[in-house]
Order: sequence, then structure tokens, then C-alpha cells
Amino acid sequence: MCCCCHPAFIEPFGRGLYISVHSLRYFVVLCPAVGTDIVRNMPWVHNTWNNHLACFFGDGTPYDGLLHMFELLTSDPKGLCLPSDLLINVHYRFAAALHLFHIQDEVNRGWPCPRPQWNFSLPAPVSSFFKSVWLCLPQCFRVLCYTLLGKVGRKMYPLETSVWTQRLPFGLYMKQCRAPRNEAHVLKLVENYTTIPAPRLIDTWEHNGVSHLLMTRVCGVRVGDVCHLMSYAERDRFADDMRDCIAQLRRIPNTTPYLICDALGKGIVDHRIPDSGRGGPFKTEADFNNHLVSHLRGSFAEVAKWRGFTPREHSNFYFTHSDLHPTNILVENGRLSAIVDWESAGFRPEYWEFTKAMYGSGLASPGVMTSIWWRTFGREYEPELEIEKKLWYVTPLGV
Repeated sequence: MCCCCHPAFIEPFGRGLYISVHSLRYFVVLCPAVGTDIVRNMPWVHNTWNNHLACFFGDGTPYDGLLHMFELLTSDPKGLCLPSDLLINVHYRFAAALHLFHIQDEVNRGWPCPRPQWNFSLPAPVSSFFKSVWLCLPQCFRVLCYTLLGKVGRKMYPLETSVWTQRLPFGLYMKQCRAPRNEAHVLKLVENYTTIPAPRLIDTWEHNGVSHLLMTRVCGVRVGDVCHLMSYAERDRFADDMRDCIAQLRRIPNTTPYLICDALGKGIVDHRIPDSGRGGPFKTEADFNNHLVSHLRGSFAEVAKWRGFTPREHSNFYFTHSDLHPTNILVENGRLSAIVDWESAGFRPEYWEFTKAMYGSGLASPGVMTSIWWRTFGREYEPELEIEKKLWYVTPLGV
């Protein structure tokens, strides 16, 4: 049984649970060898949006808005039976209708009034001085302070705590990441070369084998949560703002000896590519293309012939964010307020930013976000998008 939580579905039912039956059917279709009895014992709860309600599991564990794997069991199949498929289907129909009514109410209310926030900030030279002094202290002492702040943050901001990120007091955020050196360097590049609103790096460290970043907090809500509230004029303005940000990123120079790599000239981290999302660095586009299909046991040219497309060669390779997913872009009152999660950033072929944005938006708000990306990038990379779609079909996430 597949369970999917979303604030808009939870609210009409007073912290109830929206259960998506059609997702179960898709799973069975994609995996015909898996029986429905096995699937019924492998439910999951998934939410890519921040939940603004206080939701908890039965054992008191807070629901943090991420993927939760669990198994539905019962000690008394007759007295405490598992949920009925029929009742779940009835629940699904009502939930879908109530969700649309809830969206209509949100649109009618418009943008909420901004909450007053404590925004104490020092002048840049003073802030830089204190940061330099702080980083001169022993790392073990700094890590101890960060650990204590993390405990305080979990108490103060329980709904802004996830597996990867944790809001801290004093306008800070702590993040666990797969590519800490790259993301730290990228944040410095963005700060030095652009005016893009992004977190500012403060410190990096490793604790118990896990890499962490400490950065400033940026304001806003995820565009995937509120894009349905944006008017057409606001969507156009947002697309224009994103176009300006991408143009600024493209002006960051590549000082590495590689054509396709991360900001430090090392291998790239990207959900789109196989081999657990890692590869490279690459000196040619051909090497990069061959890696994209390395899980298929054939060259890129052979896969192109098999899938029926003609690859295009590119002469421009730019610095890209590489993960413009609707959860990584923040807006405030309909305007772009920040871009976060820079661990995948690096140098890629010129089409990559566009196709990756489309790749992420297909799972969030396809109607709204895809139209925004078309306005942002235009139709220049439409042939590459068609090729990428054919490759997505043979490259499941996580391969």
C-alpha cells in the first residue's frame, strides 16, 4: 500500500492521511513480477514539501516531510484488520475533491502577510572580521557549539528538521551533504561573481564521518508549494529573474583542466547520471555522454541508434546549478528570494541546466513549472530535451 502525505490533503481531514491508490497501481505495472501481497506490505509516506502542520507518527516520531519506509502489521487480522482497498478508494476520491477546494481557498486568500522577523545584521566588514576570528578557534570547540545549536534547533524548529538540513538559532542552517568541498566552494563563487540570492558559507567540518556545512538562512517558501498561487504576471517575472540568475552563473570562469566537472575540477554529483549519481571529471563531451549510458552496456552512439535520435555536439560549457528542482528555489510574495542546495553545481553542457530543470519539474508541478522554464530558456534546447526524455526512460533514478 502506498501512502502519500501532503499538507493540502492533511488539512481538510484534520491531520488525517491521504492514501494514493493509483501510485500502487503504477508500481505494480512497472514491476509486474512483484505481487500485490508483497506491495501491500511495503508502504511508504512521501512528501517533498514542508508540512506546516504538526504531524506525528503513532510512536510520537515527528513527520519531517521526507520519505518514510515502514510496514503495516497487525496482531489481530480479524479484530484489527489492515485498511480496506475499497475504503481507501473512497477516501481518495473525497480527498482529491477537497484538495481542489483547498487550493481554490488559498488562491482566493492571496499571498499571506509577511511575518515580522528578527533581522539583525552587521555591516559586511564587521561580519567578515567576526567570522575570521570565529574560524581561528579550535575546530573541536566549534563543532561542539554547532552540536549544541543543533539540539536547540530541533527543539525550537521541529518542523524545519530533516535528514539533511536543520534550522538553527541566530539565522543559521546546518546541512549534511555528499559533496561538502564542492558546495562550499560553489557558495564562495556565487558570492564573489554574482548577485544571486543564496546562503552564505560560514564553516565546514566532519563529525562522526558525516560532512556538514554551516550557512546563513535565507527566507522564502519553496516555489513548488506556492506556484499555483502565482499570477501569470508573477510567473513571467519569476521566469525573467531565473533567466538573469542563469546568465550570471554562466559568467563564472572555468579554471579547471576539465570540460565537465564540479567547481573544483573533481567528479560531479548529479541525480541524473548513473553510477549512484557520480562520475567524471570529463575532458570531452563524448566521455560524458558515454557515462550517461554506461549502465546500458553500450556506447552513446549505439544507444542513440537504438532509441532513434541524433545527438548534438556542443561548443559551450557553462557553470550550472544542475538541480533547479522546485524544492530548491524559494519565493516570497511571488518573487524569487533564494536558490539553495548547490552541491551538484559545476560545469556542464549548455543545455544541461534546462533539461535538469525539466527533469525535476516533471515530479512536482508540471503544468506551472514547465511553462516557467520554457519562458526562462526559450526553445533553443528543445531537441536536447527530447533526447534526454528518451534517456530518462532507460535511466531510472538511483541506477
